[in-house]
Amino acid sequence: MEQRIERLEELVTYLEETLRVLNDVVVEQANQLDRITKHIHQFSSELRDVRDQLTEKRNPDEERPPHY
Repeated sequence: MEQRIERLEELVTYLEETLRVLNDVVVEQANQLDRITKHIHQFSSELRDVRDQLTEKRNPDEERPPHY
């Protein structure tokens, strides 16, 4: 019986450490996801700005015909 209790205590200790490590991984991945999301929002905003600048400069009267 004593040996069984010791084995269960070892298992609990191992599982607690595994849980701590996995939690650290999840926290790091959440931080990475936050950074990636911020970058995507920034790039999307920059892309919209560039698109808007291109459409503002575009004047159909100044465009060359397709056969040019």
